[in-house]
Amino acid sequence: MLRIDEKTRLSELIEENEKAIDAIAKINSNFDKLKNPVLRKIFANKVSIKEAAKIGGVHPNIILDELSKIGFLVNYPKQVTNNLKRK
Repeated sequence: MLRIDEKTRLSELIEENEKAIDAIAKINSNFDKLKNPVLRKIFANKVSIKEAAKIGGVHPNIILDELSKIGFLVNYPKQVTNNLKRK
């Protein structure tokens, strides 16, 4: 199965597993466009998971979590940590 991260294009996901369409669409009604073949062709080729998350108003990890449930291997983004030193 494909290893994915927030930079993966939606078209790559769909090519690997068409169940990705329903997995993403159930997160937010903005993603229902993926169910339309014409809109999917336009939208999916240009948009990454991170960009789709921004469009849908969700964190990329929510999309990555749903995709992991259908078998994708996920590389989650590294969390930003506070680098302040204690005195």
